[in-house]
Amino acid sequence: MKSMTKQLASEVASAIIKATIGLKIDQLRTDVNTKAYEAVKKTIPEEVVTFYEKYPRYCRSCSSAYLSTEGLDPIYIGIGENLPNNEYSFNTSVPRETYEAIKTAFNKLEKMQNEQRALKASIETTLCSLKTLKRIKADFSQALPYLPDWFLSETETAVTLPIKAITEELAKYA
Repeated sequence: MKSMTKQLASEVASAIIKATIGLKIDQLRTDVNTKAYEAVKKTIPEEVVTFYEKYPRYCRSCSSAYLSTEGLDPIYIGIGENLPNNEYSFNTSVPRETYEAIKTAFNKLEKMQNEQRALKASIETTLCSLKTLKRIKADFSQALPYLPDWFLSETETAVTLPIKAITEELAKYA
């Protein structure tokens, strides 16, 4: 009988997460990064951006920014692509509407990532508790498409132990 291991449960949970909530998180992350990239790019003179696009190796660049607006705490966020900058990250003031749109999307992304971590841990725990293919089929059939073929196969591979050979070898010296 095959048993679910912690490592296998983790791999299966990752595959389930990637196929479901992971796609939404990737899409939301891209949306947040694009909004931040556009907000930061607007603050850089066009000549600098053009020079950077033409000669990127002559410029320092970064792919993260502190976005702020008057009266609100700054948020540290990835912008997805590199833009020219002499610092390790941008410190950019953006209009309040832009800041609030990015902050809302960023908070939604963080919430989904927290839900993803909790869901993955729950799936892992459930798979480890169910242990066998029979119980997984009966109680958590949604996981079946993500299980590896060797776990799904009905045949058992018995491990042969050389007990008889060991006994005979020991008998020689007795």
